Amino acid sequence: MLNYSFVWPSARSNAPQVADHMGWARWPAVLPERPSQVAIGGVNLGVAAFSLHPELAFDAATCLAGEDSQRLAATLGGLPPTSLSLYEDPAVLGRFPFARLLRATLEDAVARPSSPVYSDISLAISRTLHPMSRIDPDRDVERLRSAVERALRSEGLF
Repeated sequence: MLNYSFVWPSARSNAPQVADHMGWARWPAVLPERPSQVAIGGVNLGVAAFSLHPELAFDAATCLAGEDSQRLAATLGGLPPTSLSLYEDPAVLGRFPFARLLRATLEDAVARPSSPVYSDISLAISRTLHPMSRIDPDRDVERLRSAVERALRSEGLF
C-alpha cells in the first residue's frame, strides 16, 4: 500500500487489529548505491491574478500552508507535513511512528514535472499502468506513450 500514512490514523482508530500488523518501509531504490526518490505530492496553492480579494486569498493560502494547519492535517487526516521541522513535533511523532522515515524520504524527493496538465498526465499513467499485476511492457510502453501524448495535447478528459 503506497498511501499508508493516510490509512494509519484510520486503522488505529477503526481497526486496531489491522494497525497491529501494519508496517512501513521506504520506497525501494532503483539503483542500490542511490536512495529512492519519490515525487513530492501535496497541494499547490496560488492566488489568481484577477482575484477580487487577493490579500484575503493570500492570507488564506498562507494559513493553509502554515505549520499549525499542517500539524492538524497530519494528526487528524494522515497528510504528511511539508515542513521538515514538523517531523520532530511531538503531536506528529505521536500519530506517525514512521515520521522519521517519511522525513528521510522527503529529503531525497524530487519535484513533479512542471506542466499545466500534470493531473491529466498523472491520470494517464495511473490508468495505463493499473493494476500493476497486469502490466505488459511490450504492449504498455506504447499505450503509455500515447496516453501521455494525448494528455500533453489536452485531448479529452482522463
